Amino acid sequence: MYPITIHPNERVLSPPPGQHEEISCLRVVDITYADGTPGCISCWQLTAEDIQRIQETGKLYICVLGRSQPPILPTVSKEELGL
Repeated sequence: MYPITIHPNERVLSPPPGQHEEISCLRVVDITYADGTPGCISCWQLTAEDIQRIQETGKLYICVLGRSQPPILPTVSKEELGL
């Protein structure tokens, strides 16, 4: 899978210094929900192989570097995110 452009008002998150070969830039859209909670949305395009693996296992793994996991909202619906 790979990140794709979804909105004209995106910004780019760059990899940490020295990790440009291992980590790609990530385009994100900043949002603020009605209750004032900020959010940051990226969109990922699945390959045919990704789709097949998800159909076989029903699983998607998410890894966030570091020792903490910020709140995330995995979804297949951009409407659920407010886009």
